[in-house]
Amino acid sequence: MKKWIASALIAFAAVFTLSGEAKAEGGVVLGVLTCTKTGAGVTYVVHSSNPVECTYNGVGGPQKYTGKDGILFGIDLEIERMAGMGYLVIGGTWKDKSSLEGAFVGAKVSATLGVGVAAQAGLGGVGNDISLVPLGLGGQVGIGATAGISYLSIQGAK
Repeated sequence: MKKWIASALIAFAAVFTLSGEAKAEGGVVLGVLTCTKTGAGVTYVVHSSNPVECTYNGVGGPQKYTGKDGILFGIDLEIERMAGMGYLVIGGTWKDKSSLEGAFVGAKVSATLGVGVAAQAGLGGVGNDISLVPLGLGGQVGIGATAGISYLSIQGAK
């Protein structure tokens, strides 16, 4: 399952990176951002926070980011061993690495028993003109369920 998810995200990245190069000036698809949880997070049932590492491929890329994702408010009853999600990066003109830095908020629903899937609605940026649109479903390994307002906050990796 891990290899399938990775292969699918790479294929999406390749397709949208090529189309993103042509569309960046018009402010549509800029590229693809893939994020993977990197360690144990904190879960308080109604709120959670997990460290993530993300890679952006597209106009101005590739770029590396670190940050946190989780449930801002909702129900998080998951114990995950691995999780990842891919996003289309849509917005205005790419300036530099800081164009993608910031906080993004959306909605998330997931269910896992062994190997499971996560569905996530669009994440809008706060204070920038970039939006993240989830690429269908993400994958995860663990047990539990989540539903609520999700967030992703990233900054350029050092």
